[in-house]
Amino acid sequence: MSALKLGAFALSLCGAGYALFARGGALAGALPDLPVPTRAEGELGAPIARCDSAAWLAACAASDIPDIALPAEVEFEPMQRLIAESRAWTRQRDGDALGRMGEIALALDLGDSAADLFSAAAQLGASRARWNYLLGVALQQQGRLEDAITALRAALALAPELGIPRARVARALFELGRTDEARAEFDACLRADATRALGHIGLARIELADNDAAAALKELDSAAALTPGDYIVWTLRAQALARLGRAEDSRRDAERAAKLPRYRGWLSFDPVLPQCNERARTLAHVEVMFGQAQSRNDVAQLASLADELTQRVPRDPEAWRRAAAASVAAQRMPAARERIERAVELAPQSTPVLCTAAEIAMASSDPRRALELARRAMSSDPRSAFAHEVLGRASFLTQDYGAAITHARRAVELAPADLDKRQVLVEILLALQRKDEALLELETFLAVSPAHPWASAQLSSLRGSR
Repeated sequence: MSALKLGAFALSLCGAGYALFARGGALAGALPDLPVPTRAEGELGAPIARCDSAAWLAACAASDIPDIALPAEVEFEPMQRLIAESRAWTRQRDGDALGRMGEIALALDLGDSAADLFSAAAQLGASRARWNYLLGVALQQQGRLEDAITALRAALALAPELGIPRARVARALFELGRTDEARAEFDACLRADATRALGHIGLARIELADNDAAAALKELDSAAALTPGDYIVWTLRAQALARLGRAEDSRRDAERAAKLPRYRGWLSFDPVLPQCNERARTLAHVEVMFGQAQSRNDVAQLASLADELTQRVPRDPEAWRRAAAASVAAQRMPAARERIERAVELAPQSTPVLCTAAEIAMASSDPRRALELARRAMSSDPRSAFAHEVLGRASFLTQDYGAAITHARRAVELAPADLDKRQVLVEILLALQRKDEALLELETFLAVSPAHPWASAQLSSLRGSR
């Protein structure tokens, strides 16, 4: 709706109020809800929402809501939440409801609509600093950096104690090539709150851009001490190490970064953005939460999220595989077997699914079934280290010791940096009393990971027994 197509420049007019309310709220309570979209089945059985675009935009106009340009298909759960917030707006004239709608639009990558909603909310809602800030985020993601800086500075003026807007201003200045100003802002971030890694991360980016990898690494070491679970820190650290010629260290940090949970396209240091996705409850957010619960070994939350994933995408074999693994962690073996069989039914040639099914069969004391599944997994992908590892373990349980060693060694060859694969090989050798071979493998193990406690203890025990 053109009356509400407020760009970031309107932030300078915040005192002017919101034009539609010059009528004293005469329309309050008289406006319709947004139309309810029809529910349909999308890819992998995921519930999606479909609606008539013209009717939707007409309802936005009638409800004095900025145009929300929806794609032809959108996730059903976020759409339900978007409509619920529209009711809070149309019935109560709650300006913050427009901002909450903007959060959902931002999570759905509806950038223009999100910016319009945040702009309106910034003039009307009680949480003005938040909405100005998120307006800056939306504009920054669209590449409208000068406008983003204006919005972010407005958020800082309203809430000087916030650290995130200043870091984003600094990042926008950096992206505009205004490096000296960006450095000053990142330094200010550190002075304002030395416990946040934002300043160190930003300064590291500047040092990398200036080809000073050693200085960047120093900043990233400080950042890692503050936020060891931030994938951005380890990704940048891998880049710095690569430039310093430390290839093995760079590879290690890149692998560590790849295992950490992240928001797709969203900066991990920002606590506000995950809150937006939590409000929208997108599938991507549920998947990220699953990864975070996995990294914390939060079994209860893993089980709950696994259930939600299978409901969201009931034809996705990976969702059922993860649900089965979560059931194992929760010691619910009947549920684990049921879920992994569903995954195998959906993807009978998937190596990860078949490997997990074999592991569950072993945990259920069914080594013959495990061996069958592991052989199928290796047939699907002969170069899968996971398949060789599982086949090695299943072969050992069925007393085919030659095959057990062969496949365990092949798993290590295919994934030499994977310590779990090396541990399986050593355990098989020790169980078969092949101590000389086990000793050599443990020495290689500790060359890869010198401080590994299990390998160190096993090596000491072997040497002590000789």
